[in-house]
Formats: sequence, structure tokens, C-alpha cells
Amino acid sequence: MSSNVNSWVRTRDYIRAFSGDFLAIWGNTPFSKEVNNLAYFRALTCLFGNEPDDLDDRRKLIYWFLSNDFGIDKATDTINQKYNAIPVNSIAERVLRNICTLYSQAPNRRFEGDKEKINESYQLADIDSKFRLAHETAKLCNTCLVMPMVRDGRIEVDILPPDLFRVETDVKDYRKITALWIPINTPDKDGNNVYSFKVWTDTEYKKIDSEGRLIGNVEPNKYGFIPAAILQFKNSRTDLYGGGLWELVLATLDDNKLCFLADNDVIYSGFSVWVATNFGEQDVSISPNKILKVSNVTQGEGAPFAPSLESVNGIGSFGAIEDMRDRRIKRALRNMALPTNIASMDSEIQSGEAKKVDRMELTEIRQRDAGAMVKFENDFYPIFAKVVTTDLGMSLPEKTVIGVDYVDEQPYITPEQEQVAKQAQFDAGILGAKDYVNTFVKNELITTNEEAIQYMIDNLALKKKLTINNELNPTVQSGNVPADVPIIDNTGQ
Repeated sequence: MSSNVNSWVRTRDYIRAFSGDFLAIWGNTPFSKEVNNLAYFRALTCLFGNEPDDLDDRRKLIYWFLSNDFGIDKATDTINQKYNAIPVNSIAERVLRNICTLYSQAPNRRFEGDKEKINESYQLADIDSKFRLAHETAKLCNTCLVMPMVRDGRIEVDILPPDLFRVETDVKDYRKITALWIPINTPDKDGNNVYSFKVWTDTEYKKIDSEGRLIGNVEPNKYGFIPAAILQFKNSRTDLYGGGLWELVLATLDDNKLCFLADNDVIYSGFSVWVATNFGEQDVSISPNKILKVSNVTQGEGAPFAPSLESVNGIGSFGAIEDMRDRRIKRALRNMALPTNIASMDSEIQSGEAKKVDRMELTEIRQRDAGAMVKFENDFYPIFAKVVTTDLGMSLPEKTVIGVDYVDEQPYITPEQEQVAKQAQFDAGILGAKDYVNTFVKNELITTNEEAIQYMIDNLALKKKLTINNELNPTVQSGNVPADVPIIDNTGQ
């Protein structure tokens, strides 16, 4: 019975979109059976990037998703004619920016050993921005490869999602990596892609072509282990890679489908169609739009209608479709424990309490991620230290214990709330005069508390003078002074 059911089930959209490409790359390797898994992760990562290849792959994925509702057999079918106009919107980058906030500000690290050397090497590698990208990539795909290396004398860190690497694992333990494969794309003289592979094991390094033939010589692995670390948030029960934010893919596909419908609605309801009734064989030409001819139209008794020409406009549904887009994307975000205002174009600013409630689940996710990232930083460091010491001779400590203090997110408060809080802190003697003044006025001449106090004394004296002047001259208000009223000068001059 199951075979009968499976006989009509359509191939998944991401497989139809990408499996052919990955089969061409990996088909003659030990990973030929993992082509569908590679296609799955490409469906995730093409939403995150904005390179031309990402946009092309995103359009390809959305095309196959639309094919579930639109015909594709004829060249004249809508999505074939409008392939290049298929929308490729994605909120993945914005979503990940809201989820992955641990490295928005550089954390404070504590090291055992030569702290200055480690800090120097981390700065040269721009480690915080690399870890932020790793966090985002692993959050999207559940897994990513983080690989330190030295290129042209510079420390770099490559971040690879699961569609850009594969691993061989121990037959008895699928989490124990025995070999790492990374594809290399080198265009030939005609611009065609030619793929080869870097292959690492604990003992050797080599390059092979797409047919499995060795390129050059096998080299001993100078590091003694595969120089890469795996960042992962959830362990899979079946393979090394796990899942990922597939709900985000589905939400993106659905949103682009509605966007495609809305765009078509604007086009087809935005111009008129001329209907020529009972004009017979005579030519009728109306520009700029095409004409629809209808002949032999009769009344109920069989008598023909008089020839007529009328313009018919479609009834647009753009507003309703856009409202549906908004509701669906917000529902999808809520299902992913994300604030719905991520997708909102409204400029309304939430209050501090509303924002806190809206982001409560994100705060919990952030706390869990912090534990995983601290563990990863400690796993990554020995690999980083070995590569940097071997290739640059920086003599970093082989091992260290790293403590990471992430900077807490600042809750949003309105300017009015901030002023009230600053006033209370100043009145209680907690906030100094300089910082208090700088809350309200940006004055580069105020650099000490004494200068700030003198600034306030001078302003209070001027305020007192203005008050006395207004009491003596009640008609002098807002600059509206009658010509026959003298202005009293209290300066004595």
C-alpha cells in the first residue's frame, strides 16, 4: 500500500531545484547518496546570502514551489513567461540578526595563559565578526564548519554551511569525523565550472578531482588533526548535520508566492480589455491593449445582439493579498518565537515593557545559545592556536580555559523615560553632573563635573533674570511686544 501512495507523491521542491547541481559535484564521491541532504541545506542558505548565485538559486527554489499551483509544461505558462520576474524576497537575514545577538557587541573574554598574545591573534582574525557569522549560519542550518587558516600571512576564519562541506564518520560513531571534504570551483578557459576537492584526515591532506583522481601529491597533515571545528546547536539522532530553520524557508516561499500573485493582480487588473461583440469577420483594432472578439451572441429568443464595443476592467485583489501576506508572515514569525514587528514596515516604536514581553522567548534562546557558544569557543581555541603557531610562529598557548561574558542587551526606553531616570539618579547622587548634563545637552566644552555645575549655575541665573523681567513686563510674552511698551533693562546698563 505504501508503494502505491509513494508513486504519486511529488519530489520535494528543493530536490527538484538543486539535486542536479549537487549530483554533478558530488556524484562520483562517497557522498553521492547525500545529494538530497545537500539540496536541503542549499534551500536554507540561498535565503541568507545576497550574491548573484544566491538570488538565482532563490528564484529557482521559488519557481518549483510555484509549480505546485501553476502549470509549467508550456512555454506560455505564466511562471515560465515571467520566470525572471519571480520575486525573491527574504527576511532570513533580518530574522537571524534578531535571534543572534551575542556578538552584536564584542564580549569580554578571560584567558588562562598569555592573554596579550591570544587577544592580539583574535583581533588579527577579527574573531568576533567571524563568530557572529558562525552563530547565524549554525542557527539557520543547525550546523556549520569553522576553519581557521593563514592566507598570504594573514589569519582568516572560513565559515562553511553544510552545503559547502561533507564529512566521513566512523562506522561505529557517526559523530566521530574521520575525513573532511571541501569542494573547490575553478572555472576553465571557457568559463565552465570545474570541481575538485580538498580532503583532510588526521594524518594527511590531498586534492582530488571530481572523478576521484589524485591531483599532485599526498601531503602529511602538519597539524596532526583536521583543522576545523563544528558548531552545532542540536544533535541529530541520525546524521551529523541535523535540521535547521525550515519554518523560515516555508514562510519565505509562502510570502513570495503571495507577492507573485499580488504583482500579477496589479498587472492584469491595471489595464482594460476591449470586448467586441458580433463584429463578424471585419477587423477591429484597438490600441494599446489587445481585443477580445466574441461572435454569434444572441438574446434569449435567438435574435443576435447589436454589435457593441466595451472596455472591461479586472477587479483587483492587491489589498487583500497584501493583508494576507502580512498576516501569514507574522503568524510564521510567532510560531518561531520571534517578534512580529521583524517583518513590519510600521515605524511605531514599542514601549520598553511591550518590547520586553515581545522578546521574552528570544531572551531564553539567547541564554541557551550563550552556553553553546562558550563551549564552542573553548573547543575552537586549540585548533586556532595550532594553526596560527604552525603557520605564523606566534607561539600561542596550546590550551587555555576561556570565560566569555556577553554584553547584555539594553532594554529600550523612551527619551522621556530616560530623562526621568537620569533625574532620579542625579537627585540621589548616583549620577555625576557631567553625565547628567550630557543627557540633555551635547557640549564639548563640558568635560568635568565642575564645568557642568557651573553650566547649570549660569543657566539658573539667566532663568531667574528672565523670570524677574517677565514679572515687571507682563505684556512681554513670546516676543509679542507692542511698539509703545518700553522694555526694562535689568542689567543696570
